[in-house]
Amino acid sequence: MGSTSESIPLRLRTKRGLDPPQLSHLSPVQKLRIMEIIIPIAAVLILWLLFTWSIKVFKASITTFLAIAAIVILLQIVFNISSEQILQELISLVERLKKLILGN
Repeated sequence: MGSTSESIPLRLRTKRGLDPPQLSHLSPVQKLRIMEIIIPIAAVLILWLLFTWSIKVFKASITTFLAIAAIVILLQIVFNISSEQILQELISLVERLKKLILGN
């Protein structure tokens, strides 16, 4: 074992091949134990953030869906406009916006 970096497990080495200064005074076994504690905690934290984010996206999607459904039902009841007419107008609007943006 010629160099210090060879005695350190590969998964604890940084890109430079040396330990971070905060962990340099610990033995390789102690560093491994610390990493075995930190990695699951970080994974749980990341999963929690993803879960809360997905709940927010789901709530926003449901709210948007309910708003669209309410508008369509209101148009059908009050103005006797069918959902097919609304869909045709939406397609026409998208085509007009496409022509306006692309200049065709």
